Amino acid sequence: MNKKIFTFRLFSAIFAMCIFCGCATTKTVAPAPTPVQPRKKIAFFLDNGCAGRAVFCWVKLLTNSPELEVKFIDGKALRKNKLDGFDLLFCPGGGSARQLGAMQKNGQKIVKDFVRNGGAYLGICAGCFNVLNRPDRMQMLPFDWVPYASGKTAVLAVNVDAATAQELNIPRECYWSRYSGGPVIRKSAAPDRDTGKVLGVYRSSAGGYNRAPYNFVGTPAAVSAMYGKGKVVGVSHHPESNENTHDLALGYVYAALGVKPAPVYGKKVADPIRAGFMSNSKVTIRNAKEFMELDNAPEIDLNLLSGSQLNEGALHHIEVMIIPDGEKKVNERLFNAPFRQKQLKHFLDNGGIIIAGGNGGLSLPKHPNVIRIPAKDSLKAMVLKLFKRR
Repeated sequence: MNKKIFTFRLFSAIFAMCIFCGCATTKTVAPAPTPVQPRKKIAFFLDNGCAGRAVFCWVKLLTNSPELEVKFIDGKALRKNKLDGFDLLFCPGGGSARQLGAMQKNGQKIVKDFVRNGGAYLGICAGCFNVLNRPDRMQMLPFDWVPYASGKTAVLAVNVDAATAQELNIPRECYWSRYSGGPVIRKSAAPDRDTGKVLGVYRSSAGGYNRAPYNFVGTPAAVSAMYGKGKVVGVSHHPESNENTHDLALGYVYAALGVKPAPVYGKKVADPIRAGFMSNSKVTIRNAKEFMELDNAPEIDLNLLSGSQLNEGALHHIEVMIIPDGEKKVNERLFNAPFRQKQLKHFLDNGGIIIAGGNGGLSLPKHPNVIRIPAKDSLKAMVLKLFKRR
């Protein structure tokens, strides 16, 4: 072999070996991990005026969202300026005047200062009334409401156009959402204030309360505006009440907070206890936490019950009905109607069980399957104790 060729080949082999060895010993640098975003902190207001099944629907949606950290607060905590460190104050449906009464004047000032300094506010139905531009409300939105126009419970069409869909981070379409006495919103003069946005309009209407119905068509279903450095979103209807409008509900959270929650629910065992949780008129912090404990238990398949659902035969689909401690007058009249008493007797005589905490047992019949426990005792523990077979 020619000496020059041999030398060239030897040099090439050594050079290739060096490259190979260098590559083999080079450490692979792992990509930098995506930084974990801190969870947004939600102050969930629960006090007088926070009422009904829909409140528990919001509890379930928000507390099961990994993007959020939810804490329940009442008027007393609010008045102690406990909004420090929170990103959003959430006020659910119920009764606006009672909610504002629970906050008191100094609590309302704290809410306004919280938003003015960069916080966010999301109000549903009563929570929306709270911030509209009327002398007896907090006047944080450049909108008020049409007097005496609120309607009876109905399912209304809420149309979302392209701009609103982008604002809410949801598909553009017409959503059929539950309505229950929310404000019929209209534009209001608000000098030196953001003019606000309409986040969807009604395309159908509802009957009024003991008067000729007001035509909702074309009026805002939800609105938003900047208030100081913060943002306020008011929603007239109840998108949390039905699964088909949950995307719309979470879109309103996105509009207020800039984060779209994605709830994650735990798995249930193969044969869970079929339970119904009676949603009282007033939702307290205690029974909201009890609801969460029951709903998160793998052994329990929990459904929310209301009076209308009892009338529709909900007791045929559960093994145990749970009635939490609540407002005395509500629990007294809950089962006074002869039709309801007949329903209960049939349920109990066919093996159904009722567990009632505190005054939840008022007006219940005497029956071996009616279990009354003190308000401080755990409803979840009693359910699991009675259904040991699971």
